[in-house]
Amino acid sequence: MKKHQNGEDVCFVITVKEFAAPPPGQYARFFAQADKFVNQKTAPLIPTGWGNSLLDALCACVRMIREFPYEGMETKTAGDSAGN
Repeated sequence: MKKHQNGEDVCFVITVKEFAAPPPGQYARFFAQADKFVNQKTAPLIPTGWGNSLLDALCACVRMIREFPYEGMETKTAGDSAGN
């Protein structure tokens, strides 16, 4: 997935895993996880998502990527504003 932010594209790789051996009485569950942290300056977190289908898990992970800013490449601009 590419997130367009501050005039640049940030690429995220999302891995989806299926838990095929669920506990008795439950369906198979899917888990999606991105490869990069978001919201690094406040409370860093890795976007994740759970769902009963592959699409549900993927959509939950993408929603977290869209909701929180990626701040990993902004060290240059943060240093410029601190010096003023």
